[in-house]
Amino acid sequence: MDRKLRTAVLTALAAFSVILAACGGEDPGDPVDTVERIFAATVNGDGETACSVATEEAQQNLIESSGQKGASCEEAVDALAETYPEDFAISDPEVLESDDESATVRVTLSGGGSEQEDEVALVVEDGEWKVSGDAE
Repeated sequence: MDRKLRTAVLTALAAFSVILAACGGEDPGDPVDTVERIFAATVNGDGETACSVATEEAQQNLIESSGQKGASCEEAVDALAETYPEDFAISDPEVLESDDESATVRVTLSGGGSEQEDEVALVVEDGEWKVSGDAE
């Protein structure tokens, strides 16, 4: 392929990539990965990661759950991390519903001698899955 043709093809591919991104063609990934990331980050006190995969509403829910009025999301996650039992685990993630804008993932949470199922609501925000404040 000559140099001019190669340059034209690369330019066209770059333009196509920009158009896809602008039209929402970006794949937000797997909602299960996001659910696993937020639980792991919260249990480990990694506020930066936990808050990065949470919508603003979900961040406010984390702050309220921590009992830390006026705290940042990251500070709330630090406080919450201390409340999880050492044997805390998330298992059996299952996508119950999913479309281009939202998803619901059911997980089993266990630790401290108890086990419960939880449904986690997610939305696509800025091209990636984020846990929303609409947990069921």
